[in-house]
Amino acid sequence: MNKKLYLENGYLNFDYIFKCARKNRTYTIMMIGARGTGKTFGALKYVLDNNMQFLYMRRTQTQLDLIKKHEFSPFNSINKVMGLNIEQFPVTKYSSSIFDSELNDDGKLIPKGDLLGLTAALSTFSNIRSFDASYIKCLIYDEFIGEAHERLIKEESTAFFNALETIGRNRELDGQEPLFTLMLANSNNISNPYFLALNLVGTVEKMLKTGNDVYYDHAQGIMILNLNESPISKLKAQTTLYRMTAGTSFFDMAINNNYTGMCKDAVTPEDIKQYKLLYVLGELAIYKHKSQDRYYVTTHISGTPRKVYRANINGLREFRLKHREIWMKYCINKISFESYTLQILFEKYYKDML
Repeated sequence: MNKKLYLENGYLNFDYIFKCARKNRTYTIMMIGARGTGKTFGALKYVLDNNMQFLYMRRTQTQLDLIKKHEFSPFNSINKVMGLNIEQFPVTKYSSSIFDSELNDDGKLIPKGDLLGLTAALSTFSNIRSFDASYIKCLIYDEFIGEAHERLIKEESTAFFNALETIGRNRELDGQEPLFTLMLANSNNISNPYFLALNLVGTVEKMLKTGNDVYYDHAQGIMILNLNESPISKLKAQTTLYRMTAGTSFFDMAINNNYTGMCKDAVTPEDIKQYKLLYVLGELAIYKHKSQDRYYVTTHISGTPRKVYRANINGLREFRLKHREIWMKYCINKISFESYTLQILFEKYYKDML
């Protein structure tokens, strides 16, 4: 465990996290951790402490509308600790401005001081994206991995990348520091649209296997934090709820930071020398046995594939239309996988759009 990731009280050390991100020029920070480990609180406190104007984003407008209500505001705990009275003031039906606030002579709550930030929802961001966001220094995308019961947003990853373009614009071309993008989530689904689109599923699985807390992809400018050794999680495991749910998938997600929906069916590492490479699909290399009616899916590429398909909507559609027989082989247990993550990813590529 990288102890520097945590403060003495067990919560996350965002000063250290941002310092590491800048040092490694990784301006997109993906932080996946168990529940209640201080992700949202720490992120908001950091940007406020450092006078970074920010945009706070949630996946859906319904979620954003809920946190506009004072009782559900993520700023309530911040107000208690920092002695502030941060509130949200409607700008449009899709977005609010974030200010410290005070009561005027009529007892009405009004903004106080400078603008702290804005709120937006990914699902409706296209309705407000023609605005000047050059002053926004950090995007905090909270709960970016939806829970199992939540619907995917159509072309979700592309919608998010478009939002980043709107907010970031040409600031780097003008010699400015890149937009910091802080993506926070619980470990609900390893095959989420963002990991799929950025080919990070295998990377995250390796982090789980090795117990690595931090991963840097310098080429993509991404820093991944897998908070599997949170001191707070260890303390929470002894509380009433988690003693009751010990051994369940909920406990694994909320305390152990294990991704839900992962299974080990058809996971049998094979000798790749007995197989011939057919296709590359996103992160997947699909092989056929040289003498048997069997297939093998791995991340290793050995040889020249007949064709490479990208893991985007067009690539997945073309692959599914042209190679339905491979899905049929899977249905009759003719395909084995190097890891259970690849099995989930294979299913995702065949069944879902990004």
